[in-house]
Amino acid sequence: MSNKFIIIADEMFSAKTKDAITEYFEKYDVGIWHWVSNVWLIVDKGNALSRLQIRDDLRKIASAGTLLVMEDGICTGFAPSEAGEWIKDNWNKQS
Repeated sequence: MSNKFIIIADEMFSAKTKDAITEYFEKYDVGIWHWVSNVWLIVDKGNALSRLQIRDDLRKIASAGTLLVMEDGICTGFAPSEAGEWIKDNWNKQS
């Protein structure tokens, strides 16, 4: 079974930062869909990556702005506190 991730970056990220994000994923044996400038769809058949690992690694690349990492409907990332609260309270909440 493969892991599938959706990464969504803030529009404020520079082209250089977006290229660095793409290069980060190219280091792994994963499928990459990146046809929208601030969105990456990742298929990780080898289960080399985790949602939290991606968030932590991309935070080193993009030290400011908002970025979301989603896997199996659960979201993690970094954003201003008020933006993150809604995700924790609504999106990640178990029904």
